[in-house]
Amino acid sequence: MSREFLKMVNDADEKTLMMSLRDCHANAVDSIVVKNNNGILTRAFIAWGPHKLWMNKPEIKDYTVGIHDHKYPLSLRLLKGSVRNMVYEETYCGDRFSEFEFKSIITNKELVDVYELVRRDVHLGIKKAEDLKHDKWLHMTSNELHTIWASPGPAAWLVQEGMREKRTSRLFQTEKTLDFKDLYQPFSSREEIIQVVESFFS
Repeated sequence: MSREFLKMVNDADEKTLMMSLRDCHANAVDSIVVKNNNGILTRAFIAWGPHKLWMNKPEIKDYTVGIHDHKYPLSLRLLKGSVRNMVYEETYCGDRFSEFEFKSIITNKELVDVYELVRRDVHLGIKKAEDLKHDKWLHMTSNELHTIWASPGPAAWLVQEGMREKRTSRLFQTEKTLDFKDLYQPFSSREEIIQVVESFFS
């Protein structure tokens, strides 16, 4: 599967590949975009050795990536390492989270996301945990709440987005503020992205 993804990276056009980002959602986790079909993306998340996605579970309660849903259905597939999809639901006895809502709005003729804190606390508990597989897609609805857990060390998974179904999505964090400082950094060139991906899977 990793060889197949390397081919997807090399075959991707420059405009699409340059949508890729370093430190996407969390430090040491890069987003590599290989297809853009009218805004419907296929991309991989590659988590380098120093990542802290292994903290994304109820026993630790220090979520590197908060629990969230999406504006579209998703399909997930393993590329490297050990990765688990953690699905949550609202409960009366779960951990307490602050809810943020992300809205898609039109600004200067471009579709952008803005967020605001929803004035309510939510209790969430684990519903199920599903290991990602190399040879099988794991499908999610747009309303499912989840985060990703990965074992310490390098890990990667492929994400196929579906058609957009709604204009808003939700994020649940243990903190009441969001800090995106130093996240979502662009790559300098197509060549750099290819080199980074080849290095990761070597």
